[in-house]
Amino acid sequence: MVAPYNITLRDITIAGTITSTYAGSEDQSIYFSEAVGGPHDILIDGYTVNGAGGVNTALTFYHSDAADKNAWNVTVKNMAVTGTYEAVELWDPTAHDILIEDSTITNARNVAVRYEQGTGITLTDITSTGSGSEQGFYSSQGATPAGVTFSGDSFH
Repeated sequence: MVAPYNITLRDITIAGTITSTYAGSEDQSIYFSEAVGGPHDILIDGYTVNGAGGVNTALTFYHSDAADKNAWNVTVKNMAVTGTYEAVELWDPTAHDILIEDSTITNARNVAVRYEQGTGITLTDITSTGSGSEQGFYSSQGATPAGVTFSGDSFH
């Protein structure tokens, strides 16, 4: 089976009335995961998420294995997220060439962006305010981990 590819999603809204049974631990709005060759060539433009109902993340990149890779060549722009646990979670070694730009993240219950694994990750012109942990960006690898490029961001 071929991975999903060459997809454009525009003007998507996840309303605060969408509720989560597992608030803060499991439910994601868009979840990138394993597929043969990895999902790729994806554009998300104009994406709004209100996490008031307990949605964990707006974007998650997680899970792969040797044969089934995570996403690559993904662009997310003009994203507005409020009230999720973490707006963006990047946690897969096969995820690569991910660009997130021109986005705002408000009142993340934990952190706005969490990075643990991936390569070629670019975060450009992202503004976060009101993160519950008082950290807009977090990685166990420190403030500027290898694999991530920051440009014009303001994480709080």
